[in-house]
Amino acid sequence: MQASEHFYKQIDKRSKKEDTRQAAIRTIEKFHEILDYYIKWKEDNSEDAHRQSSTKVHETEQQFIENIKSLVREYLAGSEFYEFGTSYAESLARVRFLKHVIEDKDGYRIFTLTVSPCSANRTCNSCSSSHGFARSTMSILR
Repeated sequence: MQASEHFYKQIDKRSKKEDTRQAAIRTIEKFHEILDYYIKWKEDNSEDAHRQSSTKVHETEQQFIENIKSLVREYLAGSEFYEFGTSYAESLARVRFLKHVIEDKDGYRIFTLTVSPCSANRTCNSCSSSHGFARSTMSILR
């Protein structure tokens, strides 16, 4: 708790980013064990971070696949989109048709993601232990 108090005594609501950064550096210099906590926390939580990242990628991928299926089902199936040939002019016509669907028929909604970037990360800097202080202090230095 001393490190946290030391850090917060050096800054206030009006502190600029550089002031906060310098306060973090001075705190780390005085309480160098913060780095040990930070390194240990990173080592202990790296697998969890990989798992969360993989989950986010999978969720986004699944949503993208479902959105494309929905685009085909709602807008492209049974339309002239699949009647165009493979020439340059016909490909350009296909792109124009898709542009029309996206811009004029609200097809853009299909591409809106509902997965929140932080949905899997419910502990964003909420830890109040010295580990949490070390993480928040290290994030200031980035």
